[in-house]
Formats: sequence, structure tokens, C-alpha cells
Amino acid sequence: MLGAVRTAARGEPLNNVEWASAVEGDREFADAQLSTREREVLRLYAAGLPLKIVASRLGIAYSTAKENVNRVRMKYIEVGRPAPTKVDLLRRAMEDGIVDASAED
Repeated sequence: MLGAVRTAARGEPLNNVEWASAVEGDREFADAQLSTREREVLRLYAAGLPLKIVASRLGIAYSTAKENVNRVRMKYIEVGRPAPTKVDLLRRAMEDGIVDASAED
């Protein structure tokens, strides 16, 4: 681990398959770092509510809710976990524990 840190600190690339696998498997590293509001919007929207209802429930404008969904999608893209559809957003929300996976059973 220290060797990898030193290599990165020197600005050299890490060419270690084990290191790459560890980073890829780390859920916190791959976390999209969603804000509390983004998580709230995602939880309701991915669970199946129309965006207008999500906005109403949270007491925010429709445009704000839509912007939150767009930011969530961009953040997932940034961490290599794209979610272009509502089903994909549900899948990501379940993976991240935002929506309870057992609720779908």
C-alpha cells in the first residue's frame, strides 16, 4: 500500500491489477457522493413516483427536482456507474442502499 501511495505521489501511474481491483471493489470509492437532497429525490423517484409528486412531497419546485435527478445521473457517470434510465436509477439506488431492495419482492 505504501509503495502505491509513493508511486502516485511521484505522479507515476499505478500498473497494479491487485490495486485496481481493490479500488474497483471499494463501494465508498465508487460512491457518487450524493447530497442529502439528491438522495431524497432519488429515493422517491427511483421507487416509482412521478417527478411532479416527488417535488410536491419534498416541497420543492419541479425544476429543482429535475435538476437533482440530472445531477445524480452526472455523478453516477463520473464514478463509472451510468444510470440513463429510471430503471438504472432504481438499480443504483438499491446498490447504494438508498432504496430497500427487499421492497421490490
